[in-house]
Amino acid sequence: MEIDKDKIRKISSVDDKTFAELIKAVVRAAGGSEAQAQAASLNAPKIKAKMATASDSELNSIVRLVGEKRAAEILGSLGEKGGKNG
Repeated sequence: MEIDKDKIRKISSVDDKTFAELIKAVVRAAGGSEAQAQAASLNAPKIKAKMATASDSELNSIVRLVGEKRAAEILGSLGEKGGKNG
């Protein structure tokens, strides 16, 4: 799976409140509970900063952990929720 760095940059450029909601959506999409989603959203600023600076290798490691199909679904949902413009 090829990581779309432009999409990652777009997602990491949304405001903190929107990004926290995106994090909750990712946790839920990955099968996490509402409590886990809420807890993860508290780390949104750190996650956002890391996403913005992550290397291709780091992003690909995450994809391998999650699985390509699931990662594609999550990235697709993030693009939709993050106000993807094309």
